[in-house]
Amino acid sequence: MSYYSKPQIDLLYNLINESNPGLLEPRDLVNTRLGLPFNRTPAAGEIADTSLELYATPESFYIGKQIVHYRRIDVSRLFANMTIKIDRWTPSGNIDRTILREQINQLFGLTLVDDDLPNTTWGGTTYTVDILPTSLTYKGRFRFTYTRGKRALDQILPANVETFQSRFWDSRYVEGKPLLSLVNVGLDFSAYGAVAGNISNNWTINGFDFGLNQLIGWYRQVSGIMLDTNKPHTDVGGIGGLVFTRFSLPNINAPEGNASRFNRVILISSRDDSWFAGKIIMHYNV
Repeated sequence: MSYYSKPQIDLLYNLINESNPGLLEPRDLVNTRLGLPFNRTPAAGEIADTSLELYATPESFYIGKQIVHYRRIDVSRLFANMTIKIDRWTPSGNIDRTILREQINQLFGLTLVDDDLPNTTWGGTTYTVDILPTSLTYKGRFRFTYTRGKRALDQILPANVETFQSRFWDSRYVEGKPLLSLVNVGLDFSAYGAVAGNISNNWTINGFDFGLNQLIGWYRQVSGIMLDTNKPHTDVGGIGGLVFTRFSLPNINAPEGNASRFNRVILISSRDDSWFAGKIIMHYNV
């Protein structure tokens, strides 16, 4: 169903052009205000079962309105002879249209929006749901059954799991010092892989290496930690005097390395008198 996986406005553009080849350019819909769709009976040889009014927006280069005809996606056919099974834990044992939409999109690669579905809640039985007549891209009805399943990890962990930073806890953690091993260990630095590969391994950082300054500059952007290669590692923010090391993964000398996802890792290790504990970790692929 990859054809239907585009965002609503892009899908609408495709459906209009499916019934009217070459009618619209993508920018045309940007310059219009959409009216409500209404049903039409296709003439012989036509597939367009919907009409839609397009109005020029005041800030566009167009004036007036136009009616276009196109085919909406019929979920009655899309899910013919199928009862969709939704298995999602909720505190109440009911689901609303947002959860229903998210689950159907996840299961079938669609991009339903809340406005396609009635604003109601459903419990643990079988239901028939009618797509709202005002839906821009869908029509028809489908059946689903809901089971209050096990609680999913994505319901308790942050949406961006990268903020759950690390599977590794540095044994040299010192209370009162930032543990940088937990910062951005899941991020991909492959865009700077070539830069990293040109830096001398076991290089003692002294602020004069342009490539390393590029790499640390990007690390600052994604982590928010203001590292400075010119400041000594004993001063807050400084990493001067520490050693830049680079390993291929997997490697016994880099147990922190996420070898399941990356094939290279950069480590800059703190010392006992450094302002931070642990290591600065940057993964990348080549």
